Amino acid sequence: MNIKSFEEFKTEFETELNQIPQTHKKNFIENEIKEVENYIRHEQTKNIHGNFFKNKSLINTSNAFSVFKLSISPLARKGFSDSFNDYTLKGIINQETECYNQAYHFGKYYLWLIELKEELSKKPKAKTPQLTHKQKILALHYYGVDLNRYDNVKTAKILSQILGVGEENTRKYLSYVSAGKNDVRTKQNLEKVSQLFENTGVIEISNKIKLDLEK
Repeated sequence: MNIKSFEEFKTEFETELNQIPQTHKKNFIENEIKEVENYIRHEQTKNIHGNFFKNKSLINTSNAFSVFKLSISPLARKGFSDSFNDYTLKGIINQETECYNQAYHFGKYYLWLIELKEELSKKPKAKTPQLTHKQKILALHYYGVDLNRYDNVKTAKILSQILGVGEENTRKYLSYVSAGKNDVRTKQNLEKVSQLFENTGVIEISNKIKLDLEK
């Protein structure tokens, strides 16, 4: 028999998958997984008397709903399925015969499909917005850090080390952080800081910033 490699299974499926709309890709992958499982479940084909077909050339093929196309002789299906399960469930690779070798490649394809489904199912995490120097100072202010409690020069020295920013600009921004429209409390900066708190679930602070934006 001609062995169909994992790479061939994979390439054929990816070609089909690329033509499927994004909203249906997961269903398409799940169907292929189901078709592989169905193929393995039908280990051996028997006739109505419970005997194996005498015609050894008779083949059991994959159905029209699967991307993979595979034909294994009914008499070889038990060994094929056992070898497939040995690999997918226990990691045992049996390549003693062409049939077992084919089962290994088919099992590798099945595990790849599962990984592909899991990857597609992962929800992208909301990106935490990268804050500028001014926005970092604003974020600390709204988070409740009393930036006016100590001398600006000393506070600037400490914050510049903590935040990894310039000391001189930190001292300057501290003077504008509390109230009024200025170079620090711009609409863009306030919206970015509000987004930060909203994304992390601190809705109270996010709403407070939005109220300040409306003033």
